[in-house]
Amino acid sequence: MSALTVSLLLGDVRHAAAEAPRAGDAAVAFDAPCPACGAKAPILVAGCGTHTTTHDTFVASAKHVGCGERIGRIEAKVDTIFGIEEDERVLHGRARVY
Repeated sequence: MSALTVSLLLGDVRHAAAEAPRAGDAAVAFDAPCPACGAKAPILVAGCGTHTTTHDTFVASAKHVGCGERIGRIEAKVDTIFGIEEDERVLHGRARVY
């Protein structure tokens, strides 16, 4: 299983996940207050649609589970050698010889 690093961007401030997410988690806890409703830390945040993908990072809108408002951006960085797209092709496509 590959390592996963999740962070929440609220404006220019980056917050690390309060604890490492587990497979199947629908939301991740962050030690940050909600800028929309003022809920105190920790808050649960879910990704809302993937907007961009870089070589090793998925980026999506961040939605506070408590109030349902979009509050920033959530990034999930995965360990990969060849990149997300190539890993998907290798895992779910035809066998390749390198």
